[in-house]
Amino acid sequence: DNVEFQYKAMFDKLSLSFNKQTIAQDILKYVSLFSPHFYYLNAERLGPRNYQQIESAEYLHCGFHGEYTFDVVNRKQLEPVIEKRRFQNDPSKTVPTLGKQVEYWLNYIVNGIEATFTSDLSTQLAQMKIQQPVFDTGFISPYNFGFGISYLLPIIVTGLIAEPNTMMIVENPEAHLHPAGQSRIGQFLSQIANSGIQIIIETHSEHVINGIRIHALKNNIPSDAVCINYFSINSQEQSHCVKRIKLNNQMEVLEWPEGFFDQEEKDLRELRKMRRENRESTGVVD
Repeated sequence: DNVEFQYKAMFDKLSLSFNKQTIAQDILKYVSLFSPHFYYLNAERLGPRNYQQIESAEYLHCGFHGEYTFDVVNRKQLEPVIEKRRFQNDPSKTVPTLGKQVEYWLNYIVNGIEATFTSDLSTQLAQMKIQQPVFDTGFISPYNFGFGISYLLPIIVTGLIAEPNTMMIVENPEAHLHPAGQSRIGQFLSQIANSGIQIIIETHSEHVINGIRIHALKNNIPSDAVCINYFSINSQEQSHCVKRIKLNNQMEVLEWPEGFFDQEEKDLRELRKMRRENRESTGVVD
């Protein structure tokens, strides 16, 4: 049986309706969105924290805002990560455990970062400390490192622990990251998706898109396995449009719609025009 459902925006929440009056619970458990192993990370993830609560649910996950991430890493840090998700960019970094794989990926996306995780059952709190060896800081509070690491960490951890054949939704994975880090989180998510998870990303970053394309091309992933949808609004017609961006097997965009990650080219064109007009007005000739 195919199960169809529809979301509708209400005043302060989303409502959910099904195409049938009754849906058997044993059917829903096969739909990724309603599986206990459904993973969702909100755009508003927790910023720097010294401590987070210990997760008490039967199924370990990082929480919608990343609020259980420290505890998940601490409790699962000695468990092996699925081989296809392991860090592959340095042949010397081969330890398969979650703790080490989190460290490898974190250091790759935000250069020079190491983290350690502990928990205290008496207080029901888990703790993270971070260091930058190049600056000889020792392990210190996350408050000294800004929002990028705190926003990034639950994405890495969720991708590494997610059960096969499940769904993971990530809003704004690029938040608070340098463009190089945005590209690399795109590469990470592409690798995780290629390991057997359906990943849906909401992003405003061309660097994330480019990172996905780089990983896909490097690993011979077919173009139809990468789906990029561009959402736009037509102000004159008061309507919205969803357009799939088609790629060829070289991961080139076959048709580049107006407004799709083209602002840099528009700005550079405007700068060239202004410079030309300035030269003409001052009588300067190249």
